[in-house]
Amino acid sequence: MYLALDITMVMKMLPNKIILSGNLLQSFSYFNPYPSKWEPILEQFGLNFDFVKEENPKMSLFISTDQNFENLNINISEEMVTCREIYLIS
Repeated sequence: MYLALDITMVMKMLPNKIILSGNLLQSFSYFNPYPSKWEPILEQFGLNFDFVKEENPKMSLFISTDQNFENLNINISEEMVTCREIYLIS
């Protein structure tokens, strides 16, 4: 199985507030030995997030889908379910 993550973050420190904004792109694939190729389980998908910490113990987390990705596509095939070997990439 292969998980790909791309995380971009920006932190803004204001007098009474800290804002951490970012984008998370992810995809998840498995190796199908029959055609000898990587096949997606979770196709590339993006999330945007904003974490806001204000004075007092007040915190907010806003999560939304990235505008470049309209759908979350999950692929489940018989080959993936019956795959007995797991290949790790380091």
